Amino acid sequence: ISKTTFAAHKRGMSGYPAKIEHVGDRLRRRRLDLGLTQRQLAKQLNVGYSTISRWELAIVAPYGTVREKARAFLEP
Repeated sequence: ISKTTFAAHKRGMSGYPAKIEHVGDRLRRRRLDLGLTQRQLAKQLNVGYSTISRWELAIVAPYGTVREKARAFLEP
């Protein structure tokens, strides 16, 4: 299994979840910590940017092979 490294320049961004209640909150916090837009993260995970939005809004959760990519993204 290969390990993917995610990196980006950190910028001052707002919009952090007030409380971590679901995986979408964790994804959003990590994405913002790295200064990534939803489109940039979507490109890195090879999904549509609307998928990132749906994850962050807890409409759906990552599943299948993308779930492993999302899990890798959450690892520091």
